[in-house]
Amino acid sequence: MQRYLLFDSGCSVCTGLASKIEEESNGWLTACSLRDTDMQILLNNTQSKWNWEPTLIEVSDTRVCIFTGFKMRSRIALGLGIRRSWKITRPV
Repeated sequence: MQRYLLFDSGCSVCTGLASKIEEESNGWLTACSLRDTDMQILLNNTQSKWNWEPTLIEVSDTRVCIFTGFKMRSRIALGLGIRRSWKITRPV
């Protein structure tokens, strides 16, 4: 399964946080810009009405799942574990 954390690359705080999360994930997810054409195509094909907000996309052989808001944060926390999640969110 591939996981992508989509973020607003026009925001320096968002870019820094996404990079930190990607680094802490040790390959569990990849940070990508919401401005990336391939990611926008993936979003459009999966969910026609999506918002410009931090988004976690999980891509498997059979399906694509999109998470935002609390569900996204929960999914990342479960994937990274309590300690790494705390380390990431502490500066925020």
